[in-house]
Amino acid sequence: MAKSAKTDAPAAADTPAAADAPAAADTPAAADAPAAADAPAAAEPVTAVALPADPAFMEAPGGMVLKIKRRVSIPVLPWANGMTIVCRFVEAIHKGKEIKEGARGKPKMEVAMVAEIEGVNGDHRTLICGEVLQRELAENYPNDAYVGGWFHMTKIAPREGRQYATYLINEIEDPRG
Repeated sequence: MAKSAKTDAPAAADTPAAADAPAAADTPAAADAPAAADAPAAAEPVTAVALPADPAFMEAPGGMVLKIKRRVSIPVLPWANGMTIVCRFVEAIHKGKEIKEGARGKPKMEVAMVAEIEGVNGDHRTLICGEVLQRELAENYPNDAYVGGWFHMTKIAPREGRQYATYLINEIEDPRG
């Protein structure tokens, strides 16, 4: 971190406020420049998986940066109806962890079919795979050939009188280049 010439305080460019301040190109005078007008609008990638840019590192309280050796648990992706995700299947769909009977005598839940996925930014999540998604992938990718492939998928709410969600599934090229 750079230090100011007169004090031991951080230089203005290193402060959080400076990070939020508009860059020179964002000022009204720069907005009149022809280069800004000619620049195409950046398309935002559609993804439900969005965490730190480098998932191998994480920031601890106090600003310390920690390198991750191994992820012991992977959070579940909450995939709502109408939501689109862009992901790569890291593993084949398989039975998840069995939920045992609760302390209050609640019945045991049916074991979900799950798969680990990776988002465009490298973040990993557990995807709960509905029966229709499982069937579509199994029919179109024998022997779990979808593993390692990138997909653009949208979950569609069940039609009137139906119980199962449907999916729009498109295999895509690796969006990271």
